[in-house]
Amino acid sequence: FAGAALRPGVELVAEACGLAEKLEQADLVITGEGRLDAQSAHGKTPVGVARLAKARGVPVIAVAGALGAGHESLYDLGIDAAYAITPPSCSLASALANTEKNLRDAAERIAREWRAPHPR
Repeated sequence: FAGAALRPGVELVAEACGLAEKLEQADLVITGEGRLDAQSAHGKTPVGVARLAKARGVPVIAVAGALGAGHESLYDLGIDAAYAITPPSCSLASALANTEKNLRDAAERIAREWRAPHPR
């Protein structure tokens, strides 16, 4: 209708903020989602970001509140590693109450694991 076309939101946002150009200077991309699972492959932001990054040889880490069934399928779509910030068996109430601490702890784990240089 009226020459309009449907496009994924991640494409529009990436274009608006010049993400492709910024990735040319990146050594690592960290992207996130509330929950990563098999459905994340179908138009969610982390996979869209990963595709752009992978086209430029930049490794991608995905951080999520939780990792669900099938999140491993995202490794074939450009995500190199996925991390949950909430500890296993954590209730939603506890996760929400401790988000800042959980994120800080996860960031430390990720930084320790990725501090060694990764070849591009």
